[in-house]
Amino acid sequence: MRMVTVWLADWPVVAAGFDGDRPAAVMSANRVVARTASAALEGVVIGQRRRQTQRRCPEIELVDHDPARDAREFEPVVRAVADVSPRLDVIEPGWVSMAARGPSKYFGGDAALSEHLQQVVVAAISAARAGAGAGVGVGVGVGVGVGVGVADGRFSSSVAARLSVRRSAPVVVEPHESPTFCAPLPIGWLQTLGESDPEMIDLFTRLGLRRLGDLAALDPADVLGRFGHPGVHAHRLATGVDVRPSSTTDPAPQRRLDQVLDDPVAQASAVVFVAKQLADELGQSLAASGRVCTRLVVELETEHGERSERSWYCLLYTSPSPRDHLAH
Repeated sequence: MRMVTVWLADWPVVAAGFDGDRPAAVMSANRVVARTASAALEGVVIGQRRRQTQRRCPEIELVDHDPARDAREFEPVVRAVADVSPRLDVIEPGWVSMAARGPSKYFGGDAALSEHLQQVVVAAISAARAGAGAGVGVGVGVGVGVGVGVADGRFSSSVAARLSVRRSAPVVVEPHESPTFCAPLPIGWLQTLGESDPEMIDLFTRLGLRRLGDLAALDPADVLGRFGHPGVHAHRLATGVDVRPSSTTDPAPQRRLDQVLDDPVAQASAVVFVAKQLADELGQSLAASGRVCTRLVVELETEHGERSERSWYCLLYTSPSPRDHLAH
């Protein structure tokens, strides 16, 4: 199956609001999971420990990983890609795959589709940044690396998308050429894309299987006998044969509530009261569709640039008439 993958490099640090020219990194379990281009130039790498990171770049700004923030900030990108093809496979925030056949025919080929997707994603990020008050454009090589890859299967297209970021241009692997494309790649790509665990990759390397082509050259029966089913899965991907269907789902409907105040408001408490009413309406709308709002964040910004933020948490009651109670 022809697949197209969109990948945004170091998305957690982008979602945290950092630009590429600021040395910053996102930490999880005391290790770097994403860093800006400026931090990368200072020697900060993925998986590096906190002390090593600060030693390499003393002026770096470190923030904790927030998966909810990653998903929330990625939503505008998902909706932009959904305008091209409504059936998406959001693997994780910053990483989306979809079937290429229909969109490719519509846009006039895989190359045209890839270029269009890259432009759409860059525009979506720029619009989101501008709406948030960042006031700066975001594009390839400027804060966010947007990679688009097309190949036979999700694995090959995901590798192509990551290579696309390095080349600053979409990477299109011709049909039936995925085995040739994968053969010279390091075996570590299986770990990078979460297809094999580090122990399996280390075992492959110690046995001299340093390239995907080395693994692909083995007999499948021998791989099964030596490495079991995880090895067979890795072998299948190394040969460029990825027959897994994409787990496509429709994007959740967008819910937006607005209320225009007739007169200027001098006290923040009045705005918070209005936000409380809108939050109640939003909670009722979600409940009607079988969903539950567990946490709601309200951000307030004045005309002078002053900002404040409040978090409201839902407390669920199991009474005959369930209702959501938002408490500050």
